[in-house]
Amino acid sequence: MKTKEKLDLLSLLFSRPDEFIKERIKDGSLGEMLETAFPQLSFSEFKDPAYRKNLEEKISKDYLYLFVGVSKPLASPYESSYYKKDSRLMDKPARDMIKLMKKWGLEFDQAYKDLPDHIGAKLAVIATLLDHKDQVQEEVLKAEIDKDIKEITKNMTWLESFKEKISANEEVVFYSKLSQAIIDSLKEI
Repeated sequence: MKTKEKLDLLSLLFSRPDEFIKERIKDGSLGEMLETAFPQLSFSEFKDPAYRKNLEEKISKDYLYLFVGVSKPLASPYESSYYKKDSRLMDKPARDMIKLMKKWGLEFDQAYKDLPDHIGAKLAVIATLLDHKDQVQEEVLKAEIDKDIKEITKNMTWLESFKEKISANEEVVFYSKLSQAIIDSLKEI
């Protein structure tokens, strides 16, 4: 599977779990997809119906507590949260993403409610740039896309802290493995 496709899948899985995702958990096809995309990580637990049922029942709760929070998320999915000690949402990482998206003419769907430095949004932008790079012929454009992808990913060191917070607080081991898959996939770029 190409890195772009892996990032698209991870971006989808870091959005609010909907019935489509829950159905893929229930029938085991998500586990098969993850095993194929990330063979270095084991997703063999998906072969266990009890695990799939538990994940299907608790994924929304984990998502809510980890990434949205009742008063504060346990593992903020926004890079701005990790930018500096007293950072706030829409800090420099979010503004940088807005600038980059404008540069490449990228816009979020009207229904999209998260900020531009949300992990799902960052992965979607990187995947889009990788796809664009594959389609352009001009070496100058390819180099410019590479430069911008490197700019996004060079500051992704916050993902280790993000993964640790998830591991410490998730009820069902799932999002921590996905976080490791993000870290691994970004190394492929």
